Amino acid sequence: MIECLRQKILCKYNKEARMYKENADAAGISLISSWNTKISVRSFSGIVYLDSAIVIGQAGFDCYSTSNEIIKDSLWDGRFSYFEQKERNACAFTDYMGQDIIFFYRSEEHWAASNSFLFLAEFLAAKGVKLTVRAPSLVAPLYPNSFTQQLISDRTGIAEIRMLPAHQKIEVVNGNFRVINRINPIPSKIGKSEYRDVLIQYAEKWVARTHALLAEFPNTTKVDITGGRDSRLILALICAGHDDLSNINFSSNKAQAEDFKVAQSLSTRLGFEIRNPKIPIARASNEAMLDLWKYGNLGIYYPVYFAGSTQPASTLHFHGAGGGCLREVYGDNLVNAVMQKVPASDMVRSRLRNELRTALKLWGLDDLQDPMAWTVHYRNSRSRLHFGRNWFRNLFSTLITPIASWDLVRAVSAYDKEELARAQIYCDLMLLCKPELAYAPFDTPEKSFSSEAIAASPFVENRPSLKRLIGTISIYRGQPEAIPKSQDISLSDHKQLLGRELRFNKSFAKSLNIIAPRYFVDAENALSSTQSLTKSGTKAAHIIAVGEIVKLCS
Repeated sequence: MIECLRQKILCKYNKEARMYKENADAAGISLISSWNTKISVRSFSGIVYLDSAIVIGQAGFDCYSTSNEIIKDSLWDGRFSYFEQKERNACAFTDYMGQDIIFFYRSEEHWAASNSFLFLAEFLAAKGVKLTVRAPSLVAPLYPNSFTQQLISDRTGIAEIRMLPAHQKIEVVNGNFRVINRINPIPSKIGKSEYRDVLIQYAEKWVARTHALLAEFPNTTKVDITGGRDSRLILALICAGHDDLSNINFSSNKAQAEDFKVAQSLSTRLGFEIRNPKIPIARASNEAMLDLWKYGNLGIYYPVYFAGSTQPASTLHFHGAGGGCLREVYGDNLVNAVMQKVPASDMVRSRLRNELRTALKLWGLDDLQDPMAWTVHYRNSRSRLHFGRNWFRNLFSTLITPIASWDLVRAVSAYDKEELARAQIYCDLMLLCKPELAYAPFDTPEKSFSSEAIAASPFVENRPSLKRLIGTISIYRGQPEAIPKSQDISLSDHKQLLGRELRFNKSFAKSLNIIAPRYFVDAENALSSTQSLTKSGTKAAHIIAVGEIVKLCS
């Protein structure tokens, strides 16, 4: 059985290699390796923000590079992965926040890197590399929590494959592979005067960027509005560059009553409509959706979102992802609560703690007790894998995430614990961009800014104009696609596909002996009864991942 599966993988990479590679390239999957030294590759997936340009996708990157020199050190702000290879020289890296993910393999003879864990694993198996299951990386999802819904360290379920930290890059010179730092993983602490300048520079850039993007994509953009601080901050940036919001497509979830109530209040106050536009994309077939879900998520992120299209969508979605990097999402209480679910007797708890300790050291901290430990962990794990995995997210829309910003990570280094707790950076940026938004109610009273936060802001009285850079940014992108007719997604079809994968992988997952029998039953029951796969499919996704990894390592 295992030998047949290995032959199937070899067939995929040999007899059908050309078609398979074309499909992967179209979706935004990249791979470079020491096995491919006779080809030249320069692959870009995502969106990058430069001083006077916004570059979107491979077509936009090719267009920009025909008349502009590509300076790699200038590629750091955005949501992207970049791969380059020419003969025995190569490099690969992401934006500083790691909003796309790169996985890599290296041995004495060979190396390889890809922005898809499964794509890389299958490639290595096809090349005859002996892969090994790494069970400690596969046990965390057994104890459900947002903390354990994704990889908790750079180690994956295959011992030979690691996740490249956001602050590092792969560099290959004359065949010599190494991983080196692009930046310090923990930014140097800045003073309060520099803090003010950092926020002004950040706001000026993003006011100009939002203005340029909304002008370029007037009919195929949606902007989320909720009752929270993250979407409010994005609204403030848009307001600072727009006197009239009536032509912008705002979206809010009516099912979230308090969120929607606040969104309606803001729309009345600022003169915009909540249109909740359904912007159609060219839907992939159900089988293609399943395959792309596996290549974008398997073994690294467990909530289930099937792919939207087979290639990056030419629609924009302004989203508040990244806000957790500016506040305490995790804390000792949450992490300890997760750990208490783990049986101490079988050594799993100590192994998970060692996993966390090793990861934090790689990410710049030496101690689990460091006050910044869980903020740093969130930035390097949850933030990267929840609304990161950018090539896969691009199959739904091009995400615009102003808050996932290294500038803001630098800015919060000026805070003490009290300022972090009272969300001072949100207060300051709203007072800088659109002061009335700092005083408007949120969905819960505790999110409102305290009088201390207002009084402490450097912008409560002295607020500069932020329109200086508007009109200075050019956008490079491919030709827009024809807008297809809207297509419904079949939940029943997706449940059947996931159920089929679950049944096929169950016996392989059982062979690893890390999953209790009841877990398999719960996974099947959740699939049969659910009206949403996002959370109810996580156990099935976990079992499928374990099964696929066992097969690849057999």
